[in-house]
Amino acid sequence: MNKLAFGIVIWAMLGWAQGPCLRENSSLPAPRLDKGSVEGGIYKNPSIGLELTPDPHLKLGSPALKGKPGHADVSLMIMAVGRFRSGTARELTSFWAIPLAQFPVE
Repeated sequence: MNKLAFGIVIWAMLGWAQGPCLRENSSLPAPRLDKGSVEGGIYKNPSIGLELTPDPHLKLGSPALKGKPGHADVSLMIMAVGRFRSGTARELTSFWAIPLAQFPVE
């Protein structure tokens, strides 16, 4: 019974979450996101001015660029993942970037 009540509460919280943000038709061009590169355990992306150095125990994956470059719907993601150990949570560092030109100014 407690699990059912807990499930209903969680479902209700997620169901009444904040509505989606309306996109603004902006005349601003979307900034260009590039994939960047991983060099010696450091992720470097000059298009957004970022150098990410994760913990030495984590291994950087390859950056993922989703969407069409130059459009407002593009997103960039990079993750550094630790070793899998049974019975414990996996260590993880992640970074996401999206252009904010598509969102209204409040």
